[in-house]
Amino acid sequence: MACAMKWLPDRKGLAGGVVVAGFGAGAFIFDQVQTAFINPDDLHAIAENSHNKEKYFHDHGLLHRTRLCFLLLGGIYAVIQLIGCMFLVDPKDDLAADTQQQPLVNEDSNGVMAKKESLTKPTDRHSGLRPLQLLRQVSFYVLWFMFLCNGLAVIFTATLFKSFGLTFINDDHFLAVVAAVSAPFNAASRIIWGYAADYFTFRVGQGHLHENHC
Repeated sequence: MACAMKWLPDRKGLAGGVVVAGFGAGAFIFDQVQTAFINPDDLHAIAENSHNKEKYFHDHGLLHRTRLCFLLLGGIYAVIQLIGCMFLVDPKDDLAADTQQQPLVNEDSNGVMAKKESLTKPTDRHSGLRPLQLLRQVSFYVLWFMFLCNGLAVIFTATLFKSFGLTFINDDHFLAVVAAVSAPFNAASRIIWGYAADYFTFRVGQGHLHENHC
């Protein structure tokens, strides 16, 4: 993400959005890969008892393949990341220098986007802080809490949608297709929010994102 922002110093939010869109779009492929590997026969989950709607898989072969799937995905991800790292190249020195001068959160005291001309001035007073100095900044904890809330919303949905869906639709393959279809929308929304942060300011974009989560 840092490398992408160096290439697009005037569009840091958009650059970051495009990068994390790859994370959001990954389910379009890997949800199908996981389901085809773990549950190729589309075995149905079984409820523990008549009073509990939660359903679980009990097939020993399926449970064994679940453990192996972590190794499979880990190997695939390692190869993809290795190839991606080979293509990481920083821009020329003059463009990289401009990136260091431009603050990610570009707004004045009233929360209004500053004029474009001010982007060329080194106005980011938090640049170059050491870890211990960063821990003394209130803005660090505000950003940390914001990303914590965003991350919880995304991770809970991504990890529990099948458990919730199985209480109504006992079809593992169908739920995998649902996740795959939703993945492009997930990816597109990350790009849109990144663009919104560039256009309206980071504060406005993140504020509306938290409102949607609530």
